[in-house]
Amino acid sequence: MMLTGVRTLIIADSRGVITSANRDGFVGMDMSNAERFLRISKSRDPAMKYLAPPFKTPLGIYAQSMGKAIVDTQGRFSGYVLAIFEPDFSDLLQAVGYAPDMRLGVVHGEGRVIYRKPDHEMMIGQDFAGNPDNPFGRHLASGRPSTFFEGATDVYIGTRMIAYRTVSADTANFDAPILVFAGRDRSEVFSEFRKETIYRIAVFFLIAIISFLWALTSTRRQRAYEKLQLERFADQGKNAELTKVNLMLEHQSRHDVLTGLANRLAANDRLYAEFSRFKRSGSCYAVMIIDIDHFKDVNDNYGHAAGDQVLRQVAGALAGAVRDSDFVARFGGEEFLVLLPDTLLARAWQVAEKLRLSVESLPDAGFGRVTISIGVAAVNADDADEDVAVRSTDGMLYLAKASGRNCVKLADASV
Repeated sequence: MMLTGVRTLIIADSRGVITSANRDGFVGMDMSNAERFLRISKSRDPAMKYLAPPFKTPLGIYAQSMGKAIVDTQGRFSGYVLAIFEPDFSDLLQAVGYAPDMRLGVVHGEGRVIYRKPDHEMMIGQDFAGNPDNPFGRHLASGRPSTFFEGATDVYIGTRMIAYRTVSADTANFDAPILVFAGRDRSEVFSEFRKETIYRIAVFFLIAIISFLWALTSTRRQRAYEKLQLERFADQGKNAELTKVNLMLEHQSRHDVLTGLANRLAANDRLYAEFSRFKRSGSCYAVMIIDIDHFKDVNDNYGHAAGDQVLRQVAGALAGAVRDSDFVARFGGEEFLVLLPDTLLARAWQVAEKLRLSVESLPDAGFGRVTISIGVAAVNADDADEDVAVRSTDGMLYLAKASGRNCVKLADASV
């Protein structure tokens, strides 16, 4: 608190007679019956400050007085010093006044408002002690150093949120406690929160709608299949058989019947999942497209049954030459796809050579030697989706076939 605007400074003796003052007309006045003299004269503590409630001066200005006892060397009361001033707590309250709608103030422990900023409602000097149900009265009745009140008041229109804090007499060395309060309009407090909440809800629903549309498009075939199964097996008494059939159909929908490998649908899902993991964690992967050389000649010269046997032989050789974590699928016709997670292009080339040699070393089943051509590419940070690496791989396969077949071509010729 700043003692700004000190109006009067007086010194009185032990009888209550003013012996010194900074204003004419006070010297010689008898203050022995004044409440301030009676209260201070009982003191033997020169450090104690006696802060009176605010009062209105003849000029209509609210002021306060603060006095201290004068004690001689034997501890006897010898008089007092009294200052009458206009209280100013603006520097103290400026630290917590962060919003335009805030009302900040200080209340004397006996109930009168000492200071308030801003004071549009002219509350300075009002006595809060007369109404025990107001926030001030509830705070005092609680006995706690800090309280929080939310609700309507006699002064404000609308709902206010008011916090009170007591500065105890012992701490401040006053004869009575000082209470500091800060209040805000509840609608203003939560206005930013409401805006942020509305924004977050809007973003959430936008993301939800986009996710829903994407899921609807990518799983349309699966949903149709599930609906068909639910309609076909409505009888709950066939749960066990239904489960068995569902598992079988699920397997068939994602696996090639001839080779037992994953099919094109499963390969597309795995490519998307691996690309998503790459974008999320940066874990690189490589893709191969493999084509059986001169496969049409086998079908034309030996029949489709022979072609099916060659497909099964090649599928078995490919599946047996990769890691458990790798993925092999029949991509269509005589084409196969191999996906190598956590694999760089140089290592992918080594695996591709291993696969080529595995197929080349297959025993002749009477249809001539079987060879394969392989295109290899690795995912790149600039790829827009999982199809970019597949298209690059397919281009390398075309180059391998154009280069005489039974060879491996990489998307990066420097490796």
